[in-house]
Amino acid sequence: MNRFLGLQTFGEIPEPWAAEIAARGWGRVRVEGTNYAPIMAQCQKYDLWPLWILDRGEHLTCPSGIDVEIGNEHNAGCTREPGRAPWPKLAPIDYAAWVLEAWPTLLAAGCTVYVGAANNTSVSALAWTRDVLARLPYHPQLRVSFHRYPGGDQRPDVPQKGHSNIAAEDAAILDVVKGRRWAISEAGLTDTSFRDWSSWRYFGKRRTRLAVDGHRWQAARFKRLGAEFYCVYQLNSSATEHYGIRTPDGLWLAAANLPTLG
Repeated sequence: MNRFLGLQTFGEIPEPWAAEIAARGWGRVRVEGTNYAPIMAQCQKYDLWPLWILDRGEHLTCPSGIDVEIGNEHNAGCTREPGRAPWPKLAPIDYAAWVLEAWPTLLAAGCTVYVGAANNTSVSALAWTRDVLARLPYHPQLRVSFHRYPGGDQRPDVPQKGHSNIAAEDAAILDVVKGRRWAISEAGLTDTSFRDWSSWRYFGKRRTRLAVDGHRWQAARFKRLGAEFYCVYQLNSSATEHYGIRTPDGLWLAAANLPTLG
């Protein structure tokens, strides 16, 4: 069981999926919603450690003693599963106020709380996270989360917007957390086709950049940098979103074996 690698599964983990995830070595799942009992039962049965994304008010009802994350991508706002309202864009002062409202209850419940969950590690997203953290207490159970997506070419080794190179991006992340414990709670990559102009051998040849290779490189990068875990987005692809390690018709892709690849 690889506790460094997690997988986003949203609001359910049916028995066949939970068993398969565990068999392939995944040690964490990132979930959301209030379907607490069934999800916790699967986590306990298959030794999957949950990271629960909390909406407003859910700090009052979520299971005790688990890892939780306050909201999702509030630096920019984003859509959610069908039937759920989008995550709104929030100013740092408003997001921090939400965290401070939930923090005493979650601390008393023995939860480890991750905050931030900005949509990327660009200069602007890190500035938003820095502003949030400046408004919060320093505590070992109050930690930081980041998301990391590549550009359109699906190359994780290209720095996010505003950074001159990967080393500069890494240094900026560490400067924001300032010794707090932190994690990559959402990282998305897809298999993508491209024309390779890098050398005479491949000149113009169409090749495929595999998500599994990008995740291996990126997970190793963040582990070296000090991240507690790296959570892959996501379990299932859909007709319109192709980040999943499992296709809509149930085929498990190469990235499903990421925990066993070292």
